Amino acid sequence: MRRLACWTPILDRALAAGEVSRRLEEFGRNRLPEGSKKKLLKLFRGQFHNLLIHVAWPAKAEMLATVVDAISLNASGVRKALGVR
Repeated sequence: MRRLACWTPILDRALAAGEVSRRLEEFGRNRLPEGSKKKLLKLFRGQFHNLLIHVAWPAKAEMLATVVDAISLNASGVRKALGVR
């Protein structure tokens, strides 16, 4: 069997088949236990149980309003400069 040079260090450290069988017997498969299934809506709602979120939302709304105002004022200024109503 031909081995690629880049795989040689990894293959040299690999477990022998007997060791794999022994560890599988001793420890079992490497799996996480099944968790409870959460509904998508409940998971989404859970993202908002944080005080920082409740503080940040009004600040975001104020920032958005400022940006919208700036855009509308800029657009009206451009229209006035061009003589367009």
